[in-house]
Amino acid sequence: MATINFKGENLIMERIEKRTLDLAWYMIENQATVRDLARVFSMSKSTVHNYLTTKLPDISLPMAQAVCDVLTFNLKERSSRGGNATKEKYRLMRESNSIQ
Repeated sequence: MATINFKGENLIMERIEKRTLDLAWYMIENQATVRDLARVFSMSKSTVHNYLTTKLPDISLPMAQAVCDVLTFNLKERSSRGGNATKEKYRLMRESNSIQ
């Protein structure tokens, strides 16, 4: 069975590669989270994660390793960020109760 190549197929692939590289560059430069990238680039978190983990290694392996390092750092930091947010929440609740 023959496959049909569309003229726009290469253009679409170029756009995906450019978008993937833009995401990776932004993440590395800003130590951004997937959620930050999704917000800045108006994409879903799933799409951002998919581009960075599956498409980027085929485009640029060194950049993919740098992104992996940022993702690993963010994963390790996630629990402490959540713990700090909860601590702050209860501190504010205590303060508001003592004011009344």
